[in-house]
Amino acid sequence: MRSRVPISLANFDTFSTIYFDLEDIPQYQMVESAYLFLEVDGEMTGRGFGCYLNEGYNYGLQHDSLINRSYGYQNYSENQIMIDISEIYYVLASRMKENNGIILEYGGNYFYSCQMIVVYRQEIIAPRCKGKTFFEKKISVSSSGNNAVSPFFLTANATTVTFCVSNFGDYPIVVSIENSPDARNILLDPQRIEILPNVMGVIIPTYFTKYVRIRVASIYNGIVTEVWYQSQQK
Repeated sequence: MRSRVPISLANFDTFSTIYFDLEDIPQYQMVESAYLFLEVDGEMTGRGFGCYLNEGYNYGLQHDSLINRSYGYQNYSENQIMIDISEIYYVLASRMKENNGIILEYGGNYFYSCQMIVVYRQEIIAPRCKGKTFFEKKISVSSSGNNAVSPFFLTANATTVTFCVSNFGDYPIVVSIENSPDARNILLDPQRIEILPNVMGVIIPTYFTKYVRIRVASIYNGIVTEVWYQSQQK
């Protein structure tokens, strides 16, 4: 699944600044890759487009680490190119760096359209319990930021679903349930439970949908949880 992400764009003589709000990507932990899609005016010139983190408005490659810089003419077709910014995206989305946006350096080239495209992973846990009435799976749902989501669980054949969540972090967390008919569109469950450090909580979906997962949030960065998913069918 691909998704276009709203961006703010400011153009200067030889570079542009690109900013995207992380809240526009509520499922950022499930993003597999990220690209800038550019429509270029005229033929490509020079060495191409440079992309790197905007760190304190210190423009220029000498102020940036190699790992967070991308060049390329990936999927070059006529006047359209895609630049892989997956590493840059991960650094910002995981809050390893402050989100001051991205510098797009185009030198002698000129572009008249720019979009950011993210490609999502399809993470779905399908219970395999042929001939059994009970299924259980334990997973870790953790993040260096203040939000984390589990994979979707396929609940089509379940009559009862329960999540047991243990908070091994240093701060209280709030656990909620997200229901979905297709593992893409989200229906928020009205339930919310707060779990203190070193305490286990239990939450059960209010609605029945084909897929279900949990979201863990905190006002502080650093989430460490262990989750037991348990389902039963008649």
